[in-house]
Amino acid sequence: MFFSSKVLLYVRKNKLEVFLNGKRDEVEFPPKVFQNIEILDSGSFEKLVGEFLAGMKLSKKKAVILLSDEITFHKSIPAVEADKVATMTQTFLDSVPFDPQTVALKKLQSGDQILLLATNKEVYEILLRVTDNLDWKILSVIPLTVFKEKLGLSDDVLDSGVARRILSDKKLITLSDFLSSGVDKPQKNGSPLTAIVIFIFVLLIISGLTFEAIKLGVIKNPVPYLKNLVGGDSKKAPEKKVSQEGTSSAEEKSSSHSASLPGDAWERGDAKVQVLNGSGVAGQAAKVRDILVELGYDEANIELGNATGSGETVVIFSKKVPGEIRDELIAELEKTFADVTMQEDTADNEFDVIITTGLASSQ
Repeated sequence: MFFSSKVLLYVRKNKLEVFLNGKRDEVEFPPKVFQNIEILDSGSFEKLVGEFLAGMKLSKKKAVILLSDEITFHKSIPAVEADKVATMTQTFLDSVPFDPQTVALKKLQSGDQILLLATNKEVYEILLRVTDNLDWKILSVIPLTVFKEKLGLSDDVLDSGVARRILSDKKLITLSDFLSSGVDKPQKNGSPLTAIVIFIFVLLIISGLTFEAIKLGVIKNPVPYLKNLVGGDSKKAPEKKVSQEGTSSAEEKSSSHSASLPGDAWERGDAKVQVLNGSGVAGQAAKVRDILVELGYDEANIELGNATGSGETVVIFSKKVPGEIRDELIAELEKTFADVTMQEDTADNEFDVIITTGLASSQ
């Protein structure tokens, strides 16, 4: 299934704000429906949010739910013995003014401190139901408080730029997600030797099981002409028909995107992108970077630079970029630039996408 750029659903004490493609929209919660971080009328709350999001006419979206400090509680405690941590955690939970059955707890450990976070899970559970009905996919439910210091925020007011930076911080989103459980802390890299030994061990087990399965006929031999390895027929495999150019007929029929992964398997956030300002217009590369981030690319993986351009915007894709991803990016760039052309990388560059900007549509 294909999803376009991510949406940020920002829940505040009296409203829901939606950030998408540099735009912001909102719906306010009536006091008789939602007040003091409690849902007083769940049916009306769900209907209100559902009709609001449906009215935006968005489908198949990926979204992140962000909880403001206005609707979350947090406290730092020392990372000491487990029983003491449990006691301090329970004391914290007892101070949260909700029914214990509705409290969601998240623990984040950093050094010798543990940050306890709590919220009313009924709020985001209703959002999960509403978005599921709209065929959206909620990636995470995260608290704003863990982003404040990094983003230099002093209050709960967000703009599109801050929303974009939050969505691009994949590591912090993963660590603070209420939808995951346990005490989360930064992961240390394991020993490379240990990883290699485990990989070889697993590979040997899989190979042995596969060999036995082929012998017993549980699975078919994936290479028929190697049947003699398991006591079967050793007939020679039929040869491929080769064209005058030296490629098989099957290869001739495949498109230039045949090596690409499906859109679901290829993550924009993992792609390495280089944006080169080829027009000389100040800030143009940064503008393209913002477009990429809105589409779901990770800002940390986008490199900016300058180049001598020809007036047209040229986008070079590596072979592994799916066709649908290429079309999406080209269509988005055509909203800004007058002449956009697409090429396929033949030099195996380190970047998955290289964009050299040209003249804007208005120039």
